[in-house]
Amino acid sequence: MSNFLAPATVSAALQLHLTDAVTAAVGGATVWIDRSDVKRQTSGVNIYLYRSTIDPVWRNEELPARRGDATLRTTVFDVVRGYDAGWAGITGRALRNKFTDAWHGREVELTAKREAEVKKYWQAAERQDFDTALIFAGEGVDLIDAVLPAAEIVRRIVH
Repeated sequence: MSNFLAPATVSAALQLHLTDAVTAAVGGATVWIDRSDVKRQTSGVNIYLYRSTIDPVWRNEELPARRGDATLRTTVFDVVRGYDAGWAGITGRALRNKFTDAWHGREVELTAKREAEVKKYWQAAERQDFDTALIFAGEGVDLIDAVLPAAEIVRRIVH
């Protein structure tokens, strides 16, 4: 399942499977599946999944050419995608690109100009333009020298 319903479906399944365990572990606790900026009066676990990239196949093609020192911890992609509410101070490591070069360290200004930047960002993401669109990657990206099918990776490990 890779359409827009995937995060909602997975969230609901996780909620269903975790509720009994959470309630048993912490009396009166519950499991929610909505944005983290909703204030709660009770204990519990919140699960909020969202689609972070358009097509991981094309995104992965970029990885072998990148290095760990070409990554940075930033919030600019959360700001432009509207995922910044309730996540103050939490960053994600991404590959540097023209978008991070333009906006990293200027998140307040980006927030003020979000309406204009959102359309440009999502158009770039739809075009698979990774000079603008997000690719989450850690410093270990140095270790990726090819994008291979899972079966080939397993074969290489086993043999």
